[in-house]
Amino acid sequence: MKVKLTKEELQAQQEGFLLKELCQHKGWVEVILPRLELAVKSAVVDPRNFKNDEEYIFAQKTAWAGGQNVTDLLNWIDSKVTEAEMLSEKEQGKGLDKVRESIS
Repeated sequence: MKVKLTKEELQAQQEGFLLKELCQHKGWVEVILPRLELAVKSAVVDPRNFKNDEEYIFAQKTAWAGGQNVTDLLNWIDSKVTEAEMLSEKEQGKGLDKVRESIS
């Protein structure tokens, strides 16, 4: 039994599938994603490059914040794609079948 999604759900579904399409694009896979992953991995600073502890601590905090922002963005994209896929299952009535099975 198909279910009609609300306007907000349809918008979330569309956005999630647009993000999924973006993530499958060659430019994303070969250029953007590796650069973002590198930003997270290289969110470490070399203490030898600073004159004092204050500069070093500031650089550490800045590097951490940059890496955390990238991680948050990638997690957000992943959650939006997952939400779109779940909404599609809901639309097709698949989630309702599981509920019905658990009740009977």
